Amino acid sequence: MIFLSILNDFCSWWMFWWIAPFILGLALGAAIWKRYKNRVDELVQVNERYKSSIYDMESQLTKLKSENENCNSQLSEASRINKRLKLESEQLKKKSLEQNVLSGLSRDKVKNKPNVNQIAATATNQGAQDSINKKSYAALQPTNLQVIEGIGPKIESMLKENGINDWLTLSKKSRGELRAILEKQGSRYSIIDPSSWPLQAHKAARGMWDNLIELQSQDGSDSKLQRIVKKLNQS
Repeated sequence: MIFLSILNDFCSWWMFWWIAPFILGLALGAAIWKRYKNRVDELVQVNERYKSSIYDMESQLTKLKSENENCNSQLSEASRINKRLKLESEQLKKKSLEQNVLSGLSRDKVKNKPNVNQIAATATNQGAQDSINKKSYAALQPTNLQVIEGIGPKIESMLKENGINDWLTLSKKSRGELRAILEKQGSRYSIIDPSSWPLQAHKAARGMWDNLIELQSQDGSDSKLQRIVKKLNQS
């Protein structure tokens, strides 16, 4: 009897059991829709802010492009002015040089006659100097490694401690062997480049003094060999 009573009650409320889930679903859907609508609104606002920032940056970029074009225009104008000034300066120098040459020619018509005595004296002095230099070269000892550009007293001592006692021995060493000797002495000497030492030593060992002077003077500085010979001549 109790079961029949419960069954009758359920049947009398059958519409509620169908409508209740529907209403619950509507309420849940409305809550979810409201939540996502708020999120969408936030994203729309963020998007608008980004659009505004992009617009501002585009405006700044356009302004910078305009300023850059003005700078390029001014630079081009300055370059044209500079070229014109250089051309005018060269023309003035040319005219000044021509005037100096003409005035010099007019003054030197008589003075430019060759002076035989002066030529002879110059040749004599040059010959005497060459003779002194040859004697100084002959006085150089093959063990004097300091005639090599880049080798001072300390490095000469280091090389001799490693069996390099004369020009001929040095001329047979490779760049790698010389760098190994320098690197053993620490970072102070490891930065020195000994690449030209063997070639310089080869020329010194063969008495190719003019070639050695030319090699040592390639960077525009005075030859170390010339400085040493000058000191020998003065002593």
